[in-house]
Amino acid sequence: MVTTSPDISDRLVVLFCAAGLLHEADHARFLAGRKKQKSLIEILNSSVSKETFKEFLTYDVAGGLKSDDAKSGASALGSQLSQRVLLDADEISELLLRHEPDAARIGDALVDAGGASRSSIDRTLAEARKLKHDPAKWLLHEGQLTNDALQRVVASDSASLRKQAALFLSLCLLVHNQSLSSGAIDSALADIEGKPNERITETLRDAASIDSRGILEKIENGFRLPEADLSSIELDASLFELFPPGLLRRQTFVPLFREGNLLALGVSDPLSLTLPIMLNLLTGFWIQPYFVPSNVLIDRLNTMLPPVQAGPVAEPLVAPPAPAPDKSLEDTAPARTKPAKADKTAAKKTSKPVKAASPSAAGRDEKSRKAKAKMKQAIATPPSSAASPSQNEAPADSGSAVH
Repeated sequence: MVTTSPDISDRLVVLFCAAGLLHEADHARFLAGRKKQKSLIEILNSSVSKETFKEFLTYDVAGGLKSDDAKSGASALGSQLSQRVLLDADEISELLLRHEPDAARIGDALVDAGGASRSSIDRTLAEARKLKHDPAKWLLHEGQLTNDALQRVVASDSASLRKQAALFLSLCLLVHNQSLSSGAIDSALADIEGKPNERITETLRDAASIDSRGILEKIENGFRLPEADLSSIELDASLFELFPPGLLRRQTFVPLFREGNLLALGVSDPLSLTLPIMLNLLTGFWIQPYFVPSNVLIDRLNTMLPPVQAGPVAEPLVAPPAPAPDKSLEDTAPARTKPAKADKTAAKKTSKPVKAASPSAAGRDEKSRKAKAKMKQAIATPPSSAASPSQNEAPADSGSAVH
């Protein structure tokens, strides 16, 4: 795949600058020769034409590089070469267990990135040797090799590992564009084994026997990016066992082939340094990326990897049954009776107020009562011809004689 896209060209320039293969003077010349991008307002105010429509479609929202400062431009685009690293502790531990990478090199990378001090790393490695533990896994155990620490290594412009990854990727691109022989990579990898970081960098730079101006001309004339057609490649299932399945799916890459400590990967972004740095640090492999569309990578991962197992389904929460009533309390508890309904009719009757009797009516009733009493007495007394003696007079003595 040959590309002359300005965006790809910018990233290639940044990559070769990070590798130390492109001089700052040539970098500045490249930036000065770029056509200045119109502002969005200028494009919208232009007369309608085919060229205006093309400028609008190709407008770079990010703004591009500043032609007056090559150094700041490289720094601005540096983030395009790396993305966020996502690894949990179990995946890091699994990679260390499978590949047993150089712990001293991991420690150097952590110190270069500014995530740990030299004294603390040396103390941890010495303690691991004393306890006869794996030094790399002991860095993980002591909390010095973490996902955040890996992110600092990937993002640090001054880290030696970043420069080495940029150098090796540059070598692969130059070989693919026939600027170097394929033997340059083989000889570089043979000389790298067992060397300290600074010697590795020197070896890779010596292998790239091409001048800065020649690299820049290649980029300007169109650079070929390596790509792989997975429909014509029979993938080796054993290569998938080199990595945790979650890492393969999350970072979306497919192992293509392996030659010694060189591992070719199918990726959607062959210019990113994230995966090469991370895998080189944790596995020791030098990564040669090939472009493969994302949808093809996902289809192959779904074919080669076991299906994702769903996590355990939580059982629904059920309320506990209500406690049974205590029958021993039924005999002692008072019976609860249902209150009777009130008699609405009686309530209405009792609710009427009683009128008080007037004084005149009370007098008439008293007279009527006395009259009725006299009448009853008169009826009960028999009639007599002689008058009855007065109640005040004493009765005559029947035993007395009249003289």
